Amino acid sequence: MISFNEPRISGFDKKNINKVLSSKKLIDGLYQRNTADLLKKIISSSYVELTQSGSNALEIASLLLNIDIDDEVIMPSFTFSATANSVALFGGKPVFADINESDLCLNLDDAEKLITSKTKAIYLVHYGGNCCDMDKAKYLKKKYNLFLVEDSAHSLFSKYKNQFSGTIGDIGIFSFHQTKNFCAGHGGAISVNLRRLQNRASILLDKGNMRKEKSSFGFYKWADIGSEYRSTEIGAALLYDQFKRAKSIQKKKKRIFKFYKSVFAKIVNFKQYCNFIDVNEYSDHSYHIVGLIFKKVSYAEKFLEFMIQNKIQVTRHYFPLHLSPYGKSFRSSSCKITNKVYKRLIRLPTHLNLNNEQIKKIEKNIKKFFKIILNEN
Repeated sequence: MISFNEPRISGFDKKNINKVLSSKKLIDGLYQRNTADLLKKIISSSYVELTQSGSNALEIASLLLNIDIDDEVIMPSFTFSATANSVALFGGKPVFADINESDLCLNLDDAEKLITSKTKAIYLVHYGGNCCDMDKAKYLKKKYNLFLVEDSAHSLFSKYKNQFSGTIGDIGIFSFHQTKNFCAGHGGAISVNLRRLQNRASILLDKGNMRKEKSSFGFYKWADIGSEYRSTEIGAALLYDQFKRAKSIQKKKKRIFKFYKSVFAKIVNFKQYCNFIDVNEYSDHSYHIVGLIFKKVSYAEKFLEFMIQNKIQVTRHYFPLHLSPYGKSFRSSSCKITNKVYKRLIRLPTHLNLNNEQIKKIEKNIKKFFKIILNEN
């Protein structure tokens, strides 16, 4: 079976982990600091800290914005539950907006219709590597006096008009889950771009303690709420050389993306049956997801079944939050595009371990499937 996803672990990554184990310093070590500083430098952020997950980073964002009971936060329905949980955990109310059919990013015109006097923030999700329309988002921020949080779990090293994803809004978050381009098992990071929030971010990350302001007796004081959100040293060590190899990793991800695009471009009447989620007009892409949106649910189901029968793991994506058991209790737009798309989206393998033989097998079976569909219709 060609797996949908698997991590690429190099000898450098293993060497760094062994260094941590040998040092017997599993927290607050050099990798935790150096990896955060390296990421901060690459994306030109003024503040980056590593977290134990992207979910943790989203929770810190909500704490920094003082999300509270009855505060409303607009976000796409087509996202992972972590985006909504980070608001609901603190009593806030997620409000679900629709997405664009072309790139599956938040539809900001639909989001604007949901803004009320209770709206405190918009949590944008940069889907698959494409960036949301950040000019429009910044316009809404200014017009309605809102905060912007960029959920960049898919889009580390994507750019919006030459500015890195996650560094444009007030706060940006990243994920280093095993399924992502850069992997720490579980892992994440937060970029706090609003400078007045940065000192508090450091306190929240460290269980609410003022670790940087020890007294002469070596004590540090409990100054705020918080939790143990900071990355482990092993997770940071696993990421360090991946960030140093960022250009080569992104180059391979782009090559895989372009391979799929070229295959679909050669298929007769491809657009009669399917749309390829391409790079949108204002993004420099991370190439995290290769996705197909079929014109009919039946086509998507047949493709999924056909590829798995031929030992190629392809997969769907999110179940809409506004249709989910817990999500139904929150306000939403009609989310017509979300309702239309989610059953028809299929994602293909893009991981860094794909070799030429596997790629040829994927190509052969994609072409075979579309020939079958053409013959049936």
